[in-house]
Amino acid sequence: MKIVHVVFDSNYTRTFYAFIRKNFPACEHDFLVYGSVPEGSVFLGKEFYKITSFKKDSKKIRLILSKADKVIFHGMFSESLNLFLFTHRAILKKAVWMIWGADIYPKIYNSRIKYFVFEKIIRTDIVRSFQSISALVPQDYEKLKEIYRINTPYIQAFYPNPVDFEMFNKCESLTDSTLTVLCGNSADPANNHLQMFDMLERFRNENIKIICPLSYGGSKDYIQKIIEYGRSIFGGNIEFLQKFMPAAEYAKVLAKCDIAVMNHSIQEALGNIIALLYLGKKVFIRSQTTSFRFFNSMGVQISSADEISFMSFKNFSSVLHDSQNSSLIYSFFSESNCIQMWKNLFSK
Repeated sequence: MKIVHVVFDSNYTRTFYAFIRKNFPACEHDFLVYGSVPEGSVFLGKEFYKITSFKKDSKKIRLILSKADKVIFHGMFSESLNLFLFTHRAILKKAVWMIWGADIYPKIYNSRIKYFVFEKIIRTDIVRSFQSISALVPQDYEKLKEIYRINTPYIQAFYPNPVDFEMFNKCESLTDSTLTVLCGNSADPANNHLQMFDMLERFRNENIKIICPLSYGGSKDYIQKIIEYGRSIFGGNIEFLQKFMPAAEYAKVLAKCDIAVMNHSIQEALGNIIALLYLGKKVFIRSQTTSFRFFNSMGVQISSADEISFMSFKNFSSVLHDSQNSSLIYSFFSESNCIQMWKNLFSK
C-alpha cells in the first residue's frame, strides 16, 4: 500500500515524520511538502516531494497523488489546497483529512460573495467528499458535522508530541515560592492575550511570574502590542519567549510552570496542554471549547478559564488534589496507543 502524506513544515509534522519512519515501512509512506521550509528542517531532504504552489504545480501533484492508495491531508488551512481539491475531486475518494482544530472553522472574508463561493460551494463540497475524517478530539468531528452537515466516517488518531514524556524525566524538580503561570502557547491572536492579561491583572501584586510564548504565529505589530501591554500590567514579572526553543529546552520551561492559562476560544495548544497535564500542572481552558469537553470525557481534571476573573488568588493558585491526570494522560497518549491508532487509520 502506498500512502502519501500532504504536510506543511511544523514541529508536529517533523515529529510525525520521525514517528512514521520509526514504526512503519518507509516504502509505504511518501511525504508531499508545501509552503516554506526553514533551514535545518528535516523536510529539506531529497526524499520528499516539495511543491511551491498548488496552482503552479497542479500537474505534478495530480501525478503523485494518482499513484497513491490513500492520501492524508494533515491540516486544511490552505485556501489554494482547497481550490486544488475542488478541481480534482477524484482524489478525495481515497483521502483522509487529519483535523488540526482551527482548520474546521469557516474562514472570514470581507466580501460576502467570496465567502458564499468559497464556504458554501467550494469548501462544503470538499468537506463532504472526503473518504474519512480523523482527529484526536471527537468533539472536533462533531463540530465539523454541525457546520457542514456531513456523515463521513470518523477515525481517531493523534500526533506524537514533540515534547515527549521522556524529556520531563530529565528535568530537574525545582521548588520556588513564586507562582509561575504559562500564558498561551504562541503569538497567534487566537490566544486572546489581552483578555488573558486582564483576567490575571488582579493577581499582579502577588508573588507571581508570567511566562508568555511568542515564538511563532503572530505579526510583528501584534507581538509588540502584546509585549507592551503585558509589561504595563506585570512590569518585570513577565517573560516573553520570542525565540523558538528545541523541544528538550522547552520541556524545562513547562516543567517549572505551576499553572497554565490557555484562553483560546477554539481547540488549540493541545501539545502544551497534554504535556502540562502529564506533569500534574493545573490547566485552565475555556469551557466552551471542544478540548475542554474532550479532557472532561477522559476523566481528566481541568479548570475553566472563564472562572479566573471571579476566583481568589488562593483558589487560583491551589494545587490539584487527588488528581489522576498524569496516569490518564500517560496511558492514552502512549507511543503504543499512538501506533495502534495510526495503524487503524492506514488500514481503513
